[in-house]
Amino acid sequence: HTHHDTIHQGLCIFDWEKDYETAERYRMAEVPFIIQNNPDLLQTSERWNRDESYLLNLIGSEQHRTEHSQNNHFMYWKLRGASPKGWKAPTENIKLSYPEWLAKAKSLEGKHNPIDEEH
Repeated sequence: HTHHDTIHQGLCIFDWEKDYETAERYRMAEVPFIIQNNPDLLQTSERWNRDESYLLNLIGSEQHRTEHSQNNHFMYWKLRGASPKGWKAPTENIKLSYPEWLAKAKSLEGKHNPIDEEH
């Protein structure tokens, strides 16, 4: 028995052009991974980040469901049946328009340590 001080966990990173077939096998097996250098994803990322009005024009100003947390911990949870005594959901669903959401997201940018800030 060997003692290990650390446990390494991570996701495989695949290059779109070199590792496409391996990434496809991971996808079919529903194993998470990271893909790099996908021209379609790069183009989409560029389009979404180029101009804030792009998403506003796409989404509009109507309100959509989003998760709200008192800090930056967005724990996955799913309540089945009655909640245990004293239990409180770690997040709540709220409705925000894209401009409202963007203003909240930008308010956290540049903060030294926004971990305990409302998200």
